[in-house]
Amino acid sequence: MADMSDYTERTHGKMGDVCHKFRTGGFVHNTNVGGYSTMTTTLAVTAFEIAKETGIEVDQKRIDLAFAYVRKSTTKDSYMARNSGETSLCAIALAMPNLRRWETRRGVDRVAFRPIWRQVRDMRFLALLLSLVSVCTARAFELPPGSTQCVLGVADGWNSTHVTLSYFEKRDGKWQRIGGEWKGRLGTKGLIWGRGLQPNPGGATLKKEGDGRSPAGVFDIGGVWGAHKSVKKHPKTFYHQVTPRDLWVEDAGSKYYNQFLTLGHQPKTRWEKKAQMKQDDYPHSLKMFISHNAFPNIVSGGGSSIFFHIWRREGAAATAGCTTMVEEKLRWIIATVDPGRQPLYVLLPRSEYDKLKPIWKLP
Repeated sequence: MADMSDYTERTHGKMGDVCHKFRTGGFVHNTNVGGYSTMTTTLAVTAFEIAKETGIEVDQKRIDLAFAYVRKSTTKDSYMARNSGETSLCAIALAMPNLRRWETRRGVDRVAFRPIWRQVRDMRFLALLLSLVSVCTARAFELPPGSTQCVLGVADGWNSTHVTLSYFEKRDGKWQRIGGEWKGRLGTKGLIWGRGLQPNPGGATLKKEGDGRSPAGVFDIGGVWGAHKSVKKHPKTFYHQVTPRDLWVEDAGSKYYNQFLTLGHQPKTRWEKKAQMKQDDYPHSLKMFISHNAFPNIVSGGGSSIFFHIWRREGAAATAGCTTMVEEKLRWIIATVDPGRQPLYVLLPRSEYDKLKPIWKLP
């Protein structure tokens, strides 16, 4: 009989190494479905190789079937891509010879995932695999190594509408805070996990259009829109002076959802007028984009128009999901960030920040 303890020890170490390599190499983000497909396949290969080395029998035909499932599920279904551990587990289980044969008329298809799960749930190494994928998805993520500028936002809790902001730069490999902290406002209902660079917890509820919550996580920032002809900024930072022809689409049914458009004519239809970027509202006279649910990996209805912008009524009002602050600080951030340094925005409630800081290597 195969030595399961040897399998356990060797698999735990090697799978952790695989996840770390893909995460720190920049191949796997929450929005990078192709990266997840590659990582899940690599995880499955690693498990199969160790199984063979330790005397656990595997079936090559089932391996091929499992790989086909991995490739299909991680390129077609964004939820499965974000929860690649479950896909890997399914692939590994399929390769084990003690499972009954699985096939469908349509070939490999996600509809068969639940029956497969019921087959593997009583396997003696299920607990091991669950712990392995948990380690891979939660601990392997770190801030992109090329990112050396970061705006950090920490809220008291998930339902807080207030946030404490600070700015950091990485020098000699260590994050250093530049200047002091300042206050900001969040969504009227607090925070919720967003679609950014980070892996979200399995089963977590994610931001939806109109939910009144600010997306939590790790996001690229950049791109500035404003009412003025020009603003003080880094030469490489995109800036656009807003005109009546400029739209930001919040219609989840549109193929341009959560995208900036400029019309070739004055807005005529009700849809065009509704999507117009605001010009007569001071808090929206200057804004910087926060890349939540951003192109090219946009999920319809997953939340749109998330920006840094000027706060309303001197901070007395919460937002629909953006992060707002005093104008002086917003202008300073716009003038400071350099697109070449891959600036980030990290927004988390205090409990998650304290837990994830050493794991994600946060400032």
